Amino acid sequence: MIEVKGTETRSFYFPASKPVAFSFYNSLPRIIPFLPRIFLVDTADEQHHRVVYRSVELNAYHVEIYCDLQVNPDEKNNVLYIQGYDGHQHYAPVKTKVGLTQVIGTGDFTITSRFYEAGERTKIDYSLTLYSQIHRPFGLNFMPTAVLSNIVRRIVNYRIKEIVDHFVVASAEAYPQWAEANHTTSPTSPSPFVP
Repeated sequence: MIEVKGTETRSFYFPASKPVAFSFYNSLPRIIPFLPRIFLVDTADEQHHRVVYRSVELNAYHVEIYCDLQVNPDEKNNVLYIQGYDGHQHYAPVKTKVGLTQVIGTGDFTITSRFYEAGERTKIDYSLTLYSQIHRPFGLNFMPTAVLSNIVRRIVNYRIKEIVDHFVVASAEAYPQWAEANHTTSPTSPSPFVP
C-alpha cells in the first residue's frame, strides 16, 4: 500500500463581513470549482456530498481517491468543518481498482476554515488535508518502497499546496459575482493576501 498524505494551511483576507464570508464558504458545491483536481461526484443533501481527487502523476499514473464529505458549520465559534463521514446510507460503495497505470481508492479530506473579523473584511485561517492508503499500480512494482514513498510525499505536498493556492485566489475572485446575485455588498480588496 502507498500512504498518500498532505496538509496545507493558509491565512487570507476575504472582502466581506464575517457572516457573509461564512455563508459564502458554507456550500460545498459552490466552493468545489475553486479546488483544482477535486470534483463533485454526487450530492445527497446540503450537508452530504461525494467528491473525488483525480490526477495524473509522472505523466502516466491515473489516481482517483473518493471521499464522502459532511459539512458541519459551527457558527457559534465561527468555524466551518468539512469532514469525511461514513456515506453508505447515501452512496454505493466505491469499487476500488488497481491496474498497470491506474489506481482507484478511497480516502479522507478534511477542510477547516476559521473566521475572524478584520474591519469590514474577514480573516480566514484555512486548512486542507488529504489522506489515503492506496494500492501500488502494477507499473510501479519495480520501485523500492522507500523511493516510492519519498516521491509520493513530494508529489502530494506539491498538489495540496497547488490546490490551496488556487482556492484562495479563485474564491475571492468569484465572490463579487455571488454578492451581486445575492444582493450583498462588501468592500473589495486587490489581493486576498493584503491585510
